Amino acid sequence: MPNSSECNTTFSTSSSNPINQLVAQTKGHDGDVDGNHEMEKIPFSDVAVKRKNRAYWWRKWRTWDLTISIGLMVHFHIMCLVYAPSTFSWDAFWVGAFLALVTSLFGISISYHRNLAHRAFNLPKWLEYFFAYCGILAFQRGGWKNVKDLEKQFFYRFLRKTNAIHPFLVGIPLFWWGGFPMVVLMGVIGWGEGWHNNHHAFEFSARHGHEWWQLDMGWYVIKLLELVGLATHVKLPSQTHKKRMALKKAARD
Repeated sequence: MPNSSECNTTFSTSSSNPINQLVAQTKGHDGDVDGNHEMEKIPFSDVAVKRKNRAYWWRKWRTWDLTISIGLMVHFHIMCLVYAPSTFSWDAFWVGAFLALVTSLFGISISYHRNLAHRAFNLPKWLEYFFAYCGILAFQRGGWKNVKDLEKQFFYRFLRKTNAIHPFLVGIPLFWWGGFPMVVLMGVIGWGEGWHNNHHAFEFSARHGHEWWQLDMGWYVIKLLELVGLATHVKLPSQTHKKRMALKKAARD
């Protein structure tokens, strides 16, 4: 059995190891990995190899983060208030409405959310890629970690690495053709995403508006694609699913 001096020597040697120093630097005061960050480690070890800052919740906000986020929001609103009244035109309005339809309905609601994230239905690859490209034009980031399986496909790796370029490929020709009014930021339209209680009750469902009066434009498009044979394996909650959910809710209440 080693004596105390040997133990001290062993501890001193191991703590001077660069790998152990790296682990120590990535731990908080309580000895745990800092809760503000998501750490990736070498399998079956405590060695941290990469640090990721969370998107929003439990994020460690830095001065630069706040400056960029708040600055962009204030900038967009000031630009709209100053220039929108004097530069408004119906041509620009209809172009903006069309782009909102393409990016938020086809791109974010139908492609990113219902098709790629929740696999609520299947599409032919050419149509899946087209809708995904519509989504990249919305300039949204941060969700790629939820669909890591898509990175096996070259098309999605290409979109992830070049996501900042594509909105400008649309915006620059619009500005060249119609000036500033053609690139005024349009309001976000829900397209059925507002029925989020329904969605979280049945995340696999391609339909968010379950009642006839719950407007769900994304579902109407998916249903049309199903009728013409382009959308297949469309997932919807059965009456059994709904009754089971109602019983769970009644039990909680």
